[in-house]
Amino acid sequence: MNDIETEIKSSHKKTIYLSHNYDSFLKSVQARAPIFYFLKKKYNFKGEVLELGAGSCWLSALMSKIPEVKNVYAVDISKELLERIGNKVIVDLRGNKEKIKLISADFHKLPFADNKFDVIICDASLHHAQNLPIFLKEANRVLKEDGFLVAVREPIKSFLHYYNLREFGKKEIGVGATENIYSKTEWKKYFDQTGFELNFFEEFNKVDKKTNILRVPFLKSFNGILFSRYYFFATKK
Repeated sequence: MNDIETEIKSSHKKTIYLSHNYDSFLKSVQARAPIFYFLKKKYNFKGEVLELGAGSCWLSALMSKIPEVKNVYAVDISKELLERIGNKVIVDLRGNKEKIKLISADFHKLPFADNKFDVIICDASLHHAQNLPIFLKEANRVLKEDGFLVAVREPIKSFLHYYNLREFGKKEIGVGATENIYSKTEWKKYFDQTGFELNFFEEFNKVDKKTNILRVPFLKSFNGILFSRYYFFATKK
């Protein structure tokens, strides 16, 4: 079984699980919405938008409701995940289905022309790349010169991760998923090598009880040391 087949098999298991637990999953997706609205206030989302590793399509659904956004291309390796879960989430989040195009494709070989997209968005998908440099090179290739990439919920090594690194992604790896974790220095290196200028910005939106506790000023001062709560913003060099 090759790497692509392994990822599709893993996505199939995820699709089945989400189908059986859809209501609770939808609640968790809705809890992430503040992340999007926080970013929407900071950045000018417009034109042609690409979501890499779209999966449940929650970001694509919310992005499609922005008037200045023309089209949203939701790309994932799993056609099944996009159609069975993504379509339901788009409806439940009242996304503009006419704007959203569901595309099953390999992140490492995107079926798009150079300089096509104004914005690339990712939700916890970059660290699943089997070959991050190739993934990022493809993202850079299809991004316009004045475009930008935003990635949220990506793991970053911190003291706690080093302490418990063997447990990271253990459940997901067990069903065939690719799970990687990098330090801020390593993330910077990969983005730099593939033609991006990467910046980290703190993100402490209320997503769950654990994250909400970390919003306390005293605890926030340990961000990047004991834990890591950042989003990525990258532009082409």
